[in-house]
Amino acid sequence: MKKKFALALVFALTMGVFAGCSKPAKEAATGKFTDGVYEGVGEGFKGNIKVSVKVENGNIKTIDLLEIEDTPGIGDEGAKEVIAKIIEKQSTEVEVKSGATVSSNGTMEAVEVALGLKEAKVAEKPAEAPKEEEVKEEEKKEEEVKEEEKKEEPKKEEPKKEEPKKEEPKKEEPKKEEPKKEEPKKEEPKAADGFKDGSYVGKAEGFYGNIEMKVTISGGKISDVTINKMDETEGIGDVAVKKIAENAKAKNTGDLDTISGATVSSTGAITAIKNALSQAK
Repeated sequence: MKKKFALALVFALTMGVFAGCSKPAKEAATGKFTDGVYEGVGEGFKGNIKVSVKVENGNIKTIDLLEIEDTPGIGDEGAKEVIAKIIEKQSTEVEVKSGATVSSNGTMEAVEVALGLKEAKVAEKPAEAPKEEEVKEEEKKEEEVKEEEKKEEPKKEEPKKEEPKKEEPKKEEPKKEEPKKEEPKKEEPKAADGFKDGSYVGKAEGFYGNIEMKVTISGGKISDVTINKMDETEGIGDVAVKKIAENAKAKNTGDLDTISGATVSSTGAITAIKNALSQAK
């Protein structure tokens, strides 16, 4: 009888241990998570995204980004932004970062796996790039970054020091000078002089749609350039378009250089200004 009781006690303790080793941090009946530190893996743009989630007092306290191979400055920034939103809202259902959709979704997936809300879809090894339409945005931006890196600055050559040569003085015979005929000087046309006064609107394609610019001519010159419409990326494309508008007004021309890091947006703004100026001829 004592042996049977001992065996039953061992069996009950064993089942209790296994019950305590269930999936980490799954939501309790109170709606909060189980305290502890948990790791999870999700599928990113160029490989796996691995995170460590710390839960205190039933709430998500911190999320550390342990591993990410996505594009620096794009994918990793998208992951960090999503992590901040998850901690703020205490939920994995947050908005993704524009231009880094795959990286954002992979980060949310890794946190959900760590919290036991989802089964892991990937092993901890590099994953193949997903074939989705959303990938096109990151591919486009990555190509722009590579193009900018290819542009190397010209190397400055130090002037060679030449030793002065000793020249013997030459005897020069006086030359008869014929009177020179002066040719009339050709005046170069000013940047935007000669345009008809008025306001003109030009459109061109930007990175996320059409860019519409309004150019005002006063006294035959550009007096103002304003942005009527644009849907460019905040902090990148929109800054470039504003800079192009300022340069066109300051330099009094539509022949401008593009802004590094936002080639597509700045090219669209320049083309829109040129289209507006073509109406003022």
